[in-house]
Amino acid sequence: MEFGLLLLFLTSIIYCRDIPVIKGCEVFVNNHDSMLYGVGLSVIAAYIFYIFQVIIPRFLYFRRTRNIGCTKSYEVEESMTKVLSFLQGEPPNSGIPFSKELIRKNLEKINIFYEKSRYEIHNHRELSVSEAITYYDDKTMSLIDEIFSGQYLEYKYEKVLLNLKTSGLHTAFEQWKTNLPGEYEHFNLDLNKETSAGYNFVNKEAVNSDIICSIDEYLNIYGQDSFIASNNTMFSLEI
Repeated sequence: MEFGLLLLFLTSIIYCRDIPVIKGCEVFVNNHDSMLYGVGLSVIAAYIFYIFQVIIPRFLYFRRTRNIGCTKSYEVEESMTKVLSFLQGEPPNSGIPFSKELIRKNLEKINIFYEKSRYEIHNHRELSVSEAITYYDDKTMSLIDEIFSGQYLEYKYEKVLLNLKTSGLHTAFEQWKTNLPGEYEHFNLDLNKETSAGYNFVNKEAVNSDIICSIDEYLNIYGQDSFIASNNTMFSLEI
């Protein structure tokens, strides 16, 4: 959009200027009383107004809040690192590159709903792999919402984070919350009927398949988010 406005602005400047007649360029010789000349001047005036009312204030706002955006981008990257570490079965920040094949091999060996995370303890209780992943995925989504509401990043960077919110892996994580394995009780509103109990089984292979099918997209977004955090840091140091 901004490129289109700039192109229209430059075209209007060229058209409204009184340049010498060059053979083949007679179209640039205009009548100052024509409607097009008036439209061109209006476009120029409107774009100057747009610069002072939108572009400059937005640049100054990003300059003031870039450190906040940088911090939250790093927190998003850190949370994604934790998610990938649990999926791959490696200690967080182990330095081992994440890969689809290593994640596949680890998932084949464990059941993420029962396997302990080994590295994540909350309220004196060690979380399972699925609980740890869900915790950091929720944290990631919360950070993204804060970035969107505060408008801390430019649109081209926000688009990467929006892709993360709509990613297949995040969708799979959300489905876990309503389909966890284990015993359950169903309470009836009718007090004369007894409460029923049962057990919810989850197909491990289906869960692993959902993860593996979505992991390439997630890894790609993870790389882009790392670039966002690094790029914002460089900008902050420059200003």
